[in-house]
Amino acid sequence: MLATISCLSGAPVTAVPEPHTPAGSAWLKPAWADHEGYAPPPPGRLLHLGEPFSGELDGALLVCEATTTHRGDRQRILADLRGHDTTRPDMDVWMTIGDQGVLSHGPDDSTSVHFGAPAVSLRDTEGIGVSLQDRGVFRKVTFDTMHAGYAGELPLALLSESSEGQCLAVPDELVEAELLSQLDRADELQPLFEQREVDLSASDFGSATTDDPRPPLRSAASVVGWGEPRVRECVERVDSAQELFRQSIGGAMTEAHGTWPDQVQVDDSRFVAHPMECPRWLGYRRYGLWSKCGIEVQVGVGTGSPRIEVVDGSGTVSSAGVLLPIDEDDDRYRTLEAGEVGVMVIPIEEPAPPYALRIWGDEGPVWLAVPR
Repeated sequence: MLATISCLSGAPVTAVPEPHTPAGSAWLKPAWADHEGYAPPPPGRLLHLGEPFSGELDGALLVCEATTTHRGDRQRILADLRGHDTTRPDMDVWMTIGDQGVLSHGPDDSTSVHFGAPAVSLRDTEGIGVSLQDRGVFRKVTFDTMHAGYAGELPLALLSESSEGQCLAVPDELVEAELLSQLDRADELQPLFEQREVDLSASDFGSATTDDPRPPLRSAASVVGWGEPRVRECVERVDSAQELFRQSIGGAMTEAHGTWPDQVQVDDSRFVAHPMECPRWLGYRRYGLWSKCGIEVQVGVGTGSPRIEVVDGSGTVSSAGVLLPIDEDDDRYRTLEAGEVGVMVIPIEEPAPPYALRIWGDEGPVWLAVPR
């Protein structure tokens, strides 16, 4: 639960939760963490290493197993056509501790599943919740739920009319060994991650690399959560490297800006960029849009659909604005056809010049400079 502090006004303000809790892990979860819930699910190699325990659980890695007699989602027609056994579920598990949870993906066509969650602290009368879900082709169905209160001992039994299971705790020394292994791997990769060079011709500007410390950090968080101090320190290093790389994109773009044209043809579409406008009093108000500034790009529409990105001097990349008829009295929501001329309006709230457009045609990216 989040702590609250009262300001002088008397209004309660939510404080940062304790880092070692599920709520703290959710709070500190980095933007690049591609998982649902407060932590990634524990690795499979640890799911079978749980042991009985007695006493107060404090930051434990809980691992569980469950079996069910539930029959699969018979609406999974496409799965049936592929030869899957639709009489058995493709199980996902949503495991909750308090108001936080971890999502684990189980096997297809199975009546049993292993799952778990890190940073679990339980005292007497506290407990966990488990929702068993069947992954259908068109939908995911929760077919069973189980709740168990902790009475000071593991295994913790899970039971419902159609399912049963139990939870155990992975010994601290095994958790620590897994954590150190993953952090060591992240440390090895971090220097290489920081040495990446910007490539303006690459779709990701050269950010992707096999020397990426984020996968081992996800694995580390799967056994202790994102709030563990050593994990947090490594995440901060990754985020700092990412920010420096983003700034390098802006630096490379600014350096090359003067060499790029402000009129280009990409496939059979033509683009002409106009200088950014920042009217002093009312801001930019045209084509039904209202923002602090605006960039207009005249577009001679062709038959293709080039992808357009906007890059500013800070290295921030965003999608381009909407292509509108050049006549403001026209229906601005209609789709322009080949041969028409339109205007692409890019609203800007916090200017960070210079600006450029990276336009992706059939033969790769073409850069269009927005005049200063």
